Amino acid sequence: MIKAYRFDLSRRAETDLGKLEKTIAKRILAKLDYYVHMKNPLVFAKKINNRRTGNYRF
Repeated sequence: MIKAYRFDLSRRAETDLGKLEKTIAKRILAKLDYYVHMKNPLVFAKKINNRRTGNYRF
């Protein structure tokens, strides 16, 4: 069984994306969608130690 991944944007992220040019915002969302549909998207991530920001950073 393949594990399903998803991403949720915070309100701040949505606001920031809205301030970008539409083509750039679409590229960012397309890349996030690409990661979500990968079998193992964490292969692109780097392990971090700061617990306040999560366990992985892309």
